[in-house]
Amino acid sequence: MHLRINVIAALGTPAALVAKAAAVKISPAIPVVFVLGSDPVAEELVTSFNKPGGNVAGATTIAGSLIPKRLELIRAVLTGEAVIALLINPDNPLSQAQQRDAEAASSAIGQRLEVLTARNDSEINGAFEKLEQQHIAGLIVGIDTVYLGQIQRIGALAAQHRMPAIAPVREFTAAGGLMSYGPSISDSVRQAGVYIGKVLQGVQPANLPVVQPTKFELVINTRAARALDLVVPPPLLATADELIE
Repeated sequence: MHLRINVIAALGTPAALVAKAAAVKISPAIPVVFVLGSDPVAEELVTSFNKPGGNVAGATTIAGSLIPKRLELIRAVLTGEAVIALLINPDNPLSQAQQRDAEAASSAIGQRLEVLTARNDSEINGAFEKLEQQHIAGLIVGIDTVYLGQIQRIGALAAQHRMPAIAPVREFTAAGGLMSYGPSISDSVRQAGVYIGKVLQGVQPANLPVVQPTKFELVINTRAARALDLVVPPPLLATADELIE
């Protein structure tokens, strides 16, 4: 039995690239609606943000490009010549750009950076063990669909290993992580849902501009900071959108 597919929903850059490649092999091309953290123009998913063209549209959180800001934020609570690590999934093409951004930002300010990789639950556990072995002082969690699916567990691991860490989404901080900074991924998913509805009503993806976030939230878990014996600078506390007490 052959099912008629009206639209493909793709979460994450790898999934969107695969969906686009598969969809264009069918005539007429199946519409694809994505949610991703990278630049869809750079990934050649769309022609431009305002006029996507083709059969692909959706929303981007641009969370992957915020690594330098997260580096700045985690450094603000560390003292001395602290070593900071970046955790990325080597199977995710977006991770290469995150690593480049982190290394460039670190080099510019003389910050020592280590890169750790993890593809799955077991490797995530192993990465936290390496953080202790290498005496890492702070951690930046990269953007990745595997990590997002495990973000609460990663937040709990950060608390368990007494690791000051920052991640892209609030759920990490609520689970015990120190900080999070980024747009609301759930808002982007909802917007993609709206676009799927429009596509099912006959609107062409080529006429749906790529949705970009307009607000970025900083959440700080002050309870975690106290447990880590860290002093969060008052100016940083004042700029936070939410404090978890």
